[in-house]
Amino acid sequence: MHIQTNTFISDALLIQALKVGATDVHLSPSNDDYCVYYRITGVMTFVQRISIEESKKLSNHFKYVVGMDISERRHSQSKAFEYKWNETPIAMRISTLPTTPLESIAIRIL
Repeated sequence: MHIQTNTFISDALLIQALKVGATDVHLSPSNDDYCVYYRITGVMTFVQRISIEESKKLSNHFKYVVGMDISERRHSQSKAFEYKWNETPIAMRISTLPTTPLESIAIRIL
């Protein structure tokens, strides 16, 4: 997967979250894959599963775009960023949390 595809997937996740009124996007590792959840009116809502390989690429893409260290997976990181949707800037914050053996990602829509 190249960066254009990663951009498409990351945009699709964020745009869908905005459309459904989500306040958070979570990528959480499970046994064999990652689960994507949106927090909508305080309730974690399952969205889809993505492979571990795809989630690593997506994680690296998000980290790269916001200026995080893409090689850092043993320590948590957090960074605020602005996402443009329909020419409207939306404030967001991405946080990573190391888990065994993978990394969890949360994106807060502010």
